[in-house]
Amino acid sequence: MKKNVSYFLLALLCLFAFSGVVFADEQANEKGKTIDELPNMKCGATVKSKGLSLASEVKVSFETVEYTTPKDPNTVYYYVDINILNVQPGVYVEVQNGKTGGTFEVDSTKANSEGIIKLRQKDTSDIVNYTFYVKAQTLECYGQTLRTIRLSVPKYNNLSQRAICAEVPEYYMCQTFTSVNIDSSKFLKSVTEYKESLENKETAKVEKGELGIVAGTKKVVSKNKFVIIGLVLIAGAIATVVVIKKKRSVL
Repeated sequence: MKKNVSYFLLALLCLFAFSGVVFADEQANEKGKTIDELPNMKCGATVKSKGLSLASEVKVSFETVEYTTPKDPNTVYYYVDINILNVQPGVYVEVQNGKTGGTFEVDSTKANSEGIIKLRQKDTSDIVNYTFYVKAQTLECYGQTLRTIRLSVPKYNNLSQRAICAEVPEYYMCQTFTSVNIDSSKFLKSVTEYKESLENKETAKVEKGELGIVAGTKKVVSKNKFVIIGLVLIAGAIATVVVIKKKRSVL
């Protein structure tokens, strides 16, 4: 009898242990599911609409910053600050670096006193394309992408330091940062041709202006030739009278 009871208790213990394993396994599977797959955790239209509204406020931009070092005060270096603005509680941003392929997340707790999340890019040697996935932070919709923003950050153009660029800094090959890859072998020829084209345009403007004055004068004379002839005759007559009067006064 005692032996049968022992077998029964052992079987009962095994049953509880097996049930515990199954329950734990089910819990693990539940954690692996998406929000929409979990029971009673649907991302409702109202909650999602609020998330979309918050996501629409998120802005991204970049600014180039120059600096020098105490060891080399005469050399200017650059870095780029990526700015993410208006990230409010309820959303977070997953940032993907197109160059490295790396991703990381930021939310409102990372913002400074001005409400800006700053990401510093020290390497400015390449054009870098960023993708910002604005995602829901609420429990019901957590992780759902509400908006996607893309930003291309230009690279530093070391050719902009060439002497010829001081004369045409507005030319795209002479700008400090550029979003295009410049062929250094064609740089000097291209910038020189651009510079000469500006000079030719300026010369043409001057010549056109001078010709315009001459043409304008001829036009005025042509339209008023009889008036001008009359004025010349009157002026001649007056001059003759004055001369005669002077001669008489001398006599």
